[in-house]
Amino acid sequence: MAAVSVRVLVRRWSLRLGGWPRRLLALGLLFAAALAAITSHHDRAAGRPPPTVAAVVAARDLPAGTNVGPGSARLVRLPVALAPAGVLTAVSAAAGRTVGAPLRRGEPITDVRLVGPALAASLAGPGAVAAPVRLTDSDTAALLRPGDRVDVLAAPERGEGGAARVVAANAQVMVVPAVSPNSTADGALVVLATSEKAAQTLAAAATSGQITVTLRASR
Repeated sequence: MAAVSVRVLVRRWSLRLGGWPRRLLALGLLFAAALAAITSHHDRAAGRPPPTVAAVVAARDLPAGTNVGPGSARLVRLPVALAPAGVLTAVSAAAGRTVGAPLRRGEPITDVRLVGPALAASLAGPGAVAAPVRLTDSDTAALLRPGDRVDVLAAPERGEGGAARVVAANAQVMVVPAVSPNSTADGALVVLATSEKAAQTLAAAATSGQITVTLRASR
């Protein structure tokens, strides 16, 4: 049936195109298309599966902020055409990482779905880093959601006067990690996407004073 269709197409092109050079070109193209169709049909008839690639997928629903632990991810084979760019190819590459956005069971895990440089760059541009910051007030951290824009403020050190200073402006919230029930740390941890310079300033400020944030108005 495919051969009949090819013959019909050849006849139509022969009538439409004037001159032997054009006819020969059209016939050559149609012959190549017919050969490709026959080869594809032969592969399907022979039961040859499409090429696949290893891919890590979520083994269960993973909320944002959770760590990828045992039983959270598994390795499958996906058709090459369906594998997203940046998909992880080994479960060990996801182990211990923090999920930056909710993942459904069976969803491929890519580099931009986990907290790290790839996600930071996708949010704040090339050169951005993921900067963990422990806020003094855990209630403030509870108000934050991924995607929020914040200014990070450091309170004056004890014995020093003056107002709080901005140590990182317009940083983007990547994730608010879930608090471990065994944690004894004060405050609450958030991870921000910001420049490397701002991350260094944040780290220095965190060792010497209280840290809080103010939410920027969305545009």
